[in-house]
Amino acid sequence: MKKKILATTAIFFLCLLRCLGSNPDYKETRALGARFVRLFEGGDCISLIKTCDSVISKADAAESHKLMALDFKGRAQMALRRYDETIATLKYALSLPKADSLLYWDVGACIGLNDIYCTLNDFEDAEEILNKAESIIMNPRWKKVHPISANNKRSALYGAKSILKKAQNNIPGAMTEWMKTDTTGNSSSVKLIWLGHGGALHLLAGDTLSAIRLYNEGLRQNTLNPNKLIIVVNLAEIMNNRGDFKGALKILGEHRALAESIHDPAVQKDYLLTLSVALRGVGKESEALAYMQDAMILSDSVAKSDRSDLNGILAGKANREQLENVEKDLDKTRDIWHVTIIVTATLLSVLGLWIIMLLRNRRKSQNRINDLEENISSFDSSHTAKLLELEEQIESHSTQLCKATLRIAKIDSGLREIQKEIDNTHKPSEERVAAIRLSLIEMGREAKSIKRYDILLNKESKMLRETISIRHPDLTKAELDMCCLIAAGLTNGEIAEITQRSIRTIEAIKYSLRKKINITESTDSYIREILRTLKENKQTDGTFRHKNVIT
Repeated sequence: MKKKILATTAIFFLCLLRCLGSNPDYKETRALGARFVRLFEGGDCISLIKTCDSVISKADAAESHKLMALDFKGRAQMALRRYDETIATLKYALSLPKADSLLYWDVGACIGLNDIYCTLNDFEDAEEILNKAESIIMNPRWKKVHPISANNKRSALYGAKSILKKAQNNIPGAMTEWMKTDTTGNSSSVKLIWLGHGGALHLLAGDTLSAIRLYNEGLRQNTLNPNKLIIVVNLAEIMNNRGDFKGALKILGEHRALAESIHDPAVQKDYLLTLSVALRGVGKESEALAYMQDAMILSDSVAKSDRSDLNGILAGKANREQLENVEKDLDKTRDIWHVTIIVTATLLSVLGLWIIMLLRNRRKSQNRINDLEENISSFDSSHTAKLLELEEQIESHSTQLCKATLRIAKIDSGLREIQKEIDNTHKPSEERVAAIRLSLIEMGREAKSIKRYDILLNKESKMLRETISIRHPDLTKAELDMCCLIAAGLTNGEIAEITQRSIRTIEAIKYSLRKKINITESTDSYIREILRTLKENKQTDGTFRHKNVIT
C-alpha cells in the first residue's frame, strides 16, 4: 500500500504543476490547488472529495478548475480504495471535451487509471490506457499545451510506465523507465516521491545501499507529507531487518510529530507496525504489544507476518504470567485447583483469540466471494453484448460472402465461355472474335444484374421482404423482389436495366402490384413508407421490428 500511495501522489503533484503552469488565472488556480494539496497531504480525503464536488457542481466554474477538481477527486478516492468510484471519475474526466491547451488532463486521467489497473493486476487494460496517453501526446493538438505542463506530463508518463513494469515484476524495465523521469525544476514534494519510488525499486533489485542513499536524500527534501513518513518507515524496516533496532527507534522517534499529523490509516498502520517490531527488538514487549494492537484497529486486515508477531508476543506474555501465577500459588497453597483454573483460563484465552481470527478470516472470505460474484455478473453481461455483436458481424460477412460467390460464379462462367471459343479452332477467327464479343457483352449485362442481388441480399431488404409478406401473403417472389428494388430508390429505368426488362414492362408490373395490394397511393410511396417505419424502429431499440408496422 505504501508503494501505491507513492505512485498515486506522484501523478497527483505532477498534475498540479502542469495546471499551475498553463492556467491563465494563475492566482485563483494556485489558491485552489494549494487548498486541494493541503487536504490531500493531511490525509483528509473525505473533505477533499466534498470540496472537489462543490467545484465540479458550479455552473460558472472555469474548465481548468473542474478538470483539476476531478483529478484530485480521483486521487482521494484511490487513497480510500474506492476503486470503482475512481475509475468512474477518471473516465468521466476523459470523456469531457476540452481545449487543446488542457489535453494534459487527459494524460493525467490515463495515468491515474493505470494506477488502478496495476493495483487490480489488470495489466492488459493498464497497457492499453498508457498507449492512449502516448497517442494523446503524439497528437498535433498537443503542441498547444504549455511547455512546462507538457514536459511534466511526459515525465509523469515515464513514472507510470515504471509502476506498470514494477507491478509485472519487471524490475529492470521499471528501473529503466524510472531513470527517464526528469525532475529538474520540480518541487521538493515531486522529488521526494521520485526518490521514494526509486528507493523501493533498488530495494527490490537487492541494492540496499542505493535504496538507503535515495531514502536519505528524500528525507532531506524540505516538505512534510505522507510520502516522507513512508520513506521513514522504509528506512526503519531496513534497520530492523539488519538488527539495528535502536537506530530504527531513533529515526521513528525523530518523525513522531509527522506521524501524528498524518491521518491516512494505511500509513499510520505501517508506522505503528514498524515501531512495534523495533520495540520488541529492544525488549519492550509490553509497548510493542500496545502499538501492534493499535495497528490492528487501523488495518482492514492484518498480514500473516503481523499476526505471527502478535501471537508470539501474546503467547510469551501468557506463558510468563502463567508461570508466575503457578509459582505463587504453589508457594502459598500448593492447591491443584489453582493450577487447573490458570491452565483453563489460558486455554480459553488462546481459544478466544483463535475464534476471533477465524471470524475475521471468514468475513474477509465472504467479502471476497461477493466481489467475485459481482465480477462474474459483470463479465457475463459484457460477454453477452460481445456475442450479439459477433452474431451481427457473422450475418453481415455471410451476406458479403454470398454476394462475392455470386459475382465469382458469373465471372467464371463468362471466362469459361470465352476460353471455349478461344480453344475452338474449327471456327473461323471472325466467328470466334464475334462469339467472344458477345460473351463479353453478356458478362457486362450480368455485372449490372448483380446489383439486383446486392439489393435483395442486404439486411434492410430481408426485413422489408418479411414485413410485406406478412401484410400481403399472396405476393409472389418476383413481386417481393420488385418491392425491394423500389425501396432501394431506383428509377424505372434503373430497375429495367438491372432486371433486363423494358421500362413499360416495369411500369406495368408496378401498376399490377398496386392493384394486387389494393392501395390508392403510388407503389413507390407505399413501399418506401414501410422502409422508413422499419428504420425508425431500428433507431428506437437497435433492431428491425416488423410487427410494429403491421396494420
